[in-house]
Amino acid sequence: MLSILLASFVLAPEAGAGGFDKWRITPESFFDYTRAERYWAELRTRDQLDAAWEPCDAGAYKALQDEFRWRDKEEVEPEFADSPDAEEIRACYDLQQTYWVFDNAWRKCYGDPSHWTERDHLSNIFTKSCDDVPDWRQKK
Repeated sequence: MLSILLASFVLAPEAGAGGFDKWRITPESFFDYTRAERYWAELRTRDQLDAAWEPCDAGAYKALQDEFRWRDKEEVEPEFADSPDAEEIRACYDLQQTYWVFDNAWRKCYGDPSHWTERDHLSNIFTKSCDDVPDWRQKK
């Protein structure tokens, strides 16, 4: 019994755990949810996603990417708020979060609009559908 109790504390997510490791992505997970919806609707292929990600991989966002992974965006934002690259950093963060929605939705329910996907907390938050996920799979 004690081992089960200890395991629940060790394995349970921290209530305040932030960044990209949150269990659920919601509209509040983005700096600009409307921008994230545009990414979802307009970037339909991996090539389009890669082109949109290119400035993030080479720009100011890259230096903060690990910070966003472990801390909430509200904790990290003061560190770059006065930077001339602040809006680019926010846009890259939103693109990364949008990718995580894809990553979870792809594994869970791509192309399967069955009833169980409607209840899945990791399904597509943008259109509430499981059969319109962009094809952002990596090329092999």
